[in-house]
Amino acid sequence: IHHLHDPFQLREMDAAVERMFQAVRRSEKVAVHGDFDVDGLTGCALLCEALGALSLDGGRPRPVPGFIPDRATDGYGVAERMIRQWAGEGVQLLITVDTGAAALTELRLARELGMEVVVLDHHIFEERPEAVALVNPRRTDAGYPNSELCGVAVAFKFVQALTIREPDCLPDDFLAGVLDLVALGLVADQMSLVGENRILVKKGLERFNDRELIRPGLSALLAVSGLDRGFPVTTGEFAYQLAPRLNACGRIGRVMSALELLLTRDPERARQLAEEADRTNTRRK
Repeated sequence: IHHLHDPFQLREMDAAVERMFQAVRRSEKVAVHGDFDVDGLTGCALLCEALGALSLDGGRPRPVPGFIPDRATDGYGVAERMIRQWAGEGVQLLITVDTGAAALTELRLARELGMEVVVLDHHIFEERPEAVALVNPRRTDAGYPNSELCGVAVAFKFVQALTIREPDCLPDDFLAGVLDLVALGLVADQMSLVGENRILVKKGLERFNDRELIRPGLSALLAVSGLDRGFPVTTGEFAYQLAPRLNACGRIGRVMSALELLLTRDPERARQLAEEADRTNTRRK
C-alpha cells in the first residue's frame, strides 16, 4: 500500500512495536480490549487477527479472546473486571484500541497486577496513563502528519510498523486483508477522508466489493441490509446501513456477537450473526 505515512512518525510507536515483539518471542499471553462502537469493534477484530497470525524467531503470542465492553454492565472506557480477570489468567500484555488514553485508574491497576499495556487510541486525554506505549495521533506532541486516524486506523499503523521492522512476522497479504475493517471504522467514526485516510478507505472499499475477498461477516451484513445486489458498495452504505447494525449490538444487543461477526470465517455462522445484528438494529429504532 503506497503513499501511506511512516508509522514510526507516531510518537512511541517504537516502544509499542518493541513490546509486541517481546511478547511474541516470549510467547506471552496477550489480551485486546476494544470499544463497543464500530471503530472499537473493527480495531479489536484487526488486532485479534494480527495476534493470531504473528510469529517471530519461532515464537508466537498466546492471545486470549478479544474483549468488547458491554455498555450496560461495563460502562465507558477500560473494564476493571477484565483487568482483574486477565491478571488472574496470567496475561502479561494488554493492548487497548479506541480506548485507554484516559484510563488512568484502570491502567495503574493493570500495572500493579503485573500487566503491561500498549494503548492505541485517538481520544484526547489530559494526563498520560501508565502505559509502556501510548500511540495517539491527537497527542499534542504526536509528530504525525495525519491527526484524523481513528482507533482501527491506529491499530493498522501499528501492524504496518510491525511489518516494516520485521517483514516476515506476518503473511505478505495480511495488511491488505484488514483494509475492509479499517475503511469501515474510518467511515463510521466520521473521520475526514483526505490524504492517507482516503487511500485506506478506497482500498478497503475495493476489498469490500470483491466477492472473492470480502469476509463472510461483512458479506452477510450486506445481505441483511439488501446491499448484495451487485452494485459497488459506497461509503454512504457503510455509514447508513452497515455501521448502525454493528453499533446496535454495542448499544442494546450482545456486543460480543458483533466482534464474532467480523472475525468468523464460517458463512453460515456469519448469516446467523448478521440476522441478529439486523434484528437488534430494528429493535433500537
